[in-house]
Amino acid sequence: MAEEEELAMGSDDEADAESPEEILGKIQDRSQRVNHFLSEGRVPEALKAAVSDPPIATRDQTCKDANWAVVQRALEAVEDVDGAIAGLKSEGCDTLMRYLYRALRTGEAALCARALRVHEKLTEKAGLGCIMRVMADRKHTV
Repeated sequence: MAEEEELAMGSDDEADAESPEEILGKIQDRSQRVNHFLSEGRVPEALKAAVSDPPIATRDQTCKDANWAVVQRALEAVEDVDGAIAGLKSEGCDTLMRYLYRALRTGEAALCARALRVHEKLTEKAGLGCIMRVMADRKHTV
């Protein structure tokens, strides 16, 4: 009975969901932080900020695309991969892995090459579990 009520009412995630406008506001703030870090040459901080609090719970493609643009900008600035990913915790590694697979879906040669380089180093750091968590998680897409 409780399961039926939960299905009828929707999940707690839906009740607490932010509007696309709120999400886009957060993405804009994150974009400004990433730009600030990049302008100072602080790529690891920019990458960490870019993958923090991704809009994975929303189905709004505009939000997902806007956040992808922020992550892509930080990813394109990465030269020292080991240094860039060193400060990422497990959740950040998983989020970055999601965005690396999104980068590979673009088919852009330069972006795919960079994504594969980062993927190799990220797998060394985070292990195969990172790949498995991302591949198995169909709910939290970027």
